[in-house]
Amino acid sequence: MKRVVVAVCLMALSGMALAQSAFDGKWTGAVPGARGATTPVALTFKAEGAKLTGSLAGARGVAVPIADGVISGSAIRFKTSLEARDGSLTVFAWTGRLAEGEIAVSRVPITPEGKETGPPVEFTIKRAP
Repeated sequence: MKRVVVAVCLMALSGMALAQSAFDGKWTGAVPGARGATTPVALTFKAEGAKLTGSLAGARGVAVPIADGVISGSAIRFKTSLEARDGSLTVFAWTGRLAEGEIAVSRVPITPEGKETGPPVEFTIKRAP
């Protein structure tokens, strides 16, 4: 009986680790913009338990760290901060859901206090080859 309980616990823990590590690696996509233009984006994720770390690289190729990253099952959420050419800082809140090898992403600009300052932008990222 004791062996059965231990085996069940080990299977449950390994299943949780597999679900979380499904995000590990580089993911790429294109952020839709004004008048049909798109901007390439690359996100690199690393799962550490329920914590998500990594970086975002945009069109300029400069990598910025992911902050406040959380994994909950097939869902993720995190923030990034990007400095504009004029020196101002834009913070984005990201959410995503992994399904069928893709992550459906929503990104919305926010104030440092978390208030949305613009509409969400939705797109899909795929694991980089």
